[in-house]
Amino acid sequence: MSTEERIRELEARVAELERRLEAPSRKPIGTGGLPRPQQARSTATSLIEPLRPVIEFLSGEGALARIAITLLLGGLLFLVKYGIDQGWVNELVRVGLATLAGFILMSLGVKLSSRRILSQVLFGGGIGALYVAVFSAHVFYGLIPLTVAVILASIVSALCLAASLRYASAPLAGVALSAALATPFLLSSGQGSVAVLAGYLVLVQLTAAVVYHRARWLLTHAWTALLSVAVVFLAFQMIDDSRPFWDQAMVQLAALTCWGAFALLPLVHARPPSAELAGKALFEERRRDALILLLTAPLPLLVWVLSYGAWSLDRVPAGLLALIGAVGYTLVLVVTQERTESWAAQARYRRVSLVAGAFSLWAAAALVLTDGQGVGLLGVLAAAAMWTQRRLDWDGSRVAGGILAIIGALALFVRMTSGGEMSGPEILYDGLGVAGIAVAGWLAERSRPLLAAAWVLTLLFLEREFSAIGEGLGLGPGLATAAWVILAIGLLAMGFRTREQGYRYLGMATVGLVVGKLMLFDLSRLDPVWRILVFVGIGAALLATSYFFPEVWEREDEDAEGPDAEVPA
Repeated sequence: MSTEERIRELEARVAELERRLEAPSRKPIGTGGLPRPQQARSTATSLIEPLRPVIEFLSGEGALARIAITLLLGGLLFLVKYGIDQGWVNELVRVGLATLAGFILMSLGVKLSSRRILSQVLFGGGIGALYVAVFSAHVFYGLIPLTVAVILASIVSALCLAASLRYASAPLAGVALSAALATPFLLSSGQGSVAVLAGYLVLVQLTAAVVYHRARWLLTHAWTALLSVAVVFLAFQMIDDSRPFWDQAMVQLAALTCWGAFALLPLVHARPPSAELAGKALFEERRRDALILLLTAPLPLLVWVLSYGAWSLDRVPAGLLALIGAVGYTLVLVVTQERTESWAAQARYRRVSLVAGAFSLWAAAALVLTDGQGVGLLGVLAAAAMWTQRRLDWDGSRVAGGILAIIGALALFVRMTSGGEMSGPEILYDGLGVAGIAVAGWLAERSRPLLAAAWVLTLLFLEREFSAIGEGLGLGPGLATAAWVILAIGLLAMGFRTREQGYRYLGMATVGLVVGKLMLFDLSRLDPVWRILVFVGIGAALLATSYFFPEVWEREDEDAEGPDAEVPA
């Protein structure tokens, strides 16, 4: 073999090797293209992913320091207990030892600031020791009065908060704010000024707002908001029967501060959505958005409830207060509608929160101003919410409309099946509610559940009202049955006009109910003359309907062929 032939052979082999290297590797059977060991590791990783924070806390950085500080504090407690049992230390010395231990641990934390995790653990342990010292000095031993105890506990909380900002530690901030909110109730004996307590709560809430403004620790902010609402509610419960003005005013201020710090501040600091996120980052952003929505949406209604109770308002002032809030939220929505490229579009949950607050306050105002009789107005609000979603594209309006429609439909169903006489305004509200739920179903892209609910409520409404009218005129139940027939004809006509089979089905179902009602209920309750007139009249009406609407059960593909299917036979 010549040299040239050998060169050509080597070039062919090299080309073959390059082709094999560039070709995709064959997938091992049953492994999805991964070698079996790698696939096993991937599966194991996916299973332990939710437990990773716990695993890191127990075995990651700082785990040994956490165990050590726990054992150290436990040993000190056992030492103190042994000294108490032996009579070595009195109450003052016990509090002093706890205070000394707290300052020593905090000093070590500052000293070892280069070791970030260890420093945080030591500082947190020192804060815990100082809290124990203040609590014991007031509650167990009575060495200091309540005012001094609250001041000292507030100073400890401020130190913890400063440390959390220095170390960028959200858990430390959560501990500080939680302890600050709980301090008055842990140290109080049930007596004291409600106004002072509410003022203290206002300061803590403002501090939480400053922390969120600087650090954006959302989970800590949400937890503080939950505790804050609970504490303001407890302060409201402490107002006695005499209801001093300053107690009421300060509780009101605490409620408003809660609304501003926890409902408005996260919306002001909304971040624009990122289109480049994917995977875990996208999941984290969506979780953050959902948490802000859960935090901000219900707070307007809760603040209204607290204000309602703090001043013991009558029905009309309470309703007007809810109405003012609803108008304010709606105005913000309308004003920002023209700025969809800037403020309104920065975060979807911002508009959803405003929509939820607006419609919840509108619903509260409607129920309170009508003294509970206007539950039907919830259906009207549901229709309004669906309209805003369709025409103004307000995010969250469809969900708000669905919730209002469900609540309104259930309330109307209970009212219409419970019996009893209804006043004129109640009849009007119920009629508006039934119509509103029907319109909401229409606007929500022909929502079958809402339209079915509206149909059932319409039947009940016609039966209740026209039966009462028929009894008053001496006509018996025939008038209500005639109203059902008119409803059936209307549904059939609407079905053929809109080419929607759903309306035709409802119309034919109404016809079946009319026949059943006639045979099972109305037959024995009608006079002979009216029995003849009702049966003949309803029969003639249904016969005419069958002439104009001959093909009720035509198929969908026949509907799509054009208007020729509607021509009477």
